[in-house]
Amino acid sequence: MMLVDSNILIYSSKPNYNYLNQYILQNKCKASKVSIIETLGFRKITEEEKEYFDLLYKIMELFPIDDNVIEKAVSLRQSYKLSLGDSIIAATALNNGLELVTRNVDDFKSIKGLKIINPFIDKTN
Repeated sequence: MMLVDSNILIYSSKPNYNYLNQYILQNKCKASKVSIIETLGFRKITEEEKEYFDLLYKIMELFPIDDNVIEKAVSLRQSYKLSLGDSIIAATALNNGLELVTRNVDDFKSIKGLKIINPFIDKTN
């Protein structure tokens, strides 16, 4: 099972990356609720992109930012150089035993126990 990083969701909203829509749906990818903030909170989001994300979030399973995720994210931020969003996403993946789908491999590669898939390189599906 896979957790998709916000950057993959953003790419999937672009016409030249339509194949990522299929990747997300075929693999039944899940997301952290922090991705809602990272995608819909973008200041220059278009109405079309907003509609896309609204629909996507209705069909995806979204993990809450609960106390277990917060505790793990704090630990990750203390141990690694991670942004708040990345620490929440990594914590969600680790706490739920999910592989992380991201293009930003360098942001996560040093985290012990986190399996990373880059759909731009890894052609597992």
